[in-house]
Amino acid sequence: MPVYLSIMQSGTVSNLDFYFEKMGVLVQIVTIHIRPYIPDLLKLIEANWNHTRLQERIIGLIESVAISLDGEFKAYMPKLLRSMLAVLDSDMSEKHGASLRVLQAFVRLGSNVEEYMHLIIPALIKTCERTDAPMNLRRAAISTIGALSRRINFSDYASRIILPLSRILALPGQELRPVAMDVLCLLAVQLENDYIGFVPLVNKVSDNECEFFFNQRCLI
Repeated sequence: MPVYLSIMQSGTVSNLDFYFEKMGVLVQIVTIHIRPYIPDLLKLIEANWNHTRLQERIIGLIESVAISLDGEFKAYMPKLLRSMLAVLDSDMSEKHGASLRVLQAFVRLGSNVEEYMHLIIPALIKTCERTDAPMNLRRAAISTIGALSRRINFSDYASRIILPLSRILALPGQELRPVAMDVLCLLAVQLENDYIGFVPLVNKVSDNECEFFFNQRCLI
């Protein structure tokens, strides 16, 4: 590891893309034994984060470290989370690959991000409602909320999620409606009676087709 880390510290951007990828594989192999080298890895991540070409690889490495350390990784989340959330605002690439990778990471990091939902949910909602964002990114942001709701209790964030999704349902076009309805169904199942107060709002902005779609999935 010391030799590998030394090579990475002096690597070019093109080489680092390969090095970060293989480091992620190595971390998956050694698992918890990567612990002594975490500070050096974090320094490398911080030093190279602004290279947009490397962000997807770096996020993959973060996932590998999180899985290897399990609950211990929570201690490193605050600083990394700021950088990951910043990607959703700053990613101007055509395919938004880094943004999509961040959304995927939020789900894979699991319980490590649970206590940061007050930061993550607003960022996801902002991405969902960005009219200048490509449809696949907006759809992925909505799906991420749904995936997180399967693991995390969203009772404290119900209105902050359901109201924006209701606005999306009211928009013309059908691109985002199915995924928005799926997430609303997941929330209905989780919130149970606490969801009832939102039903009139959802029905108000939904057309008959959406109401049928919702009723069939949630059996409300």
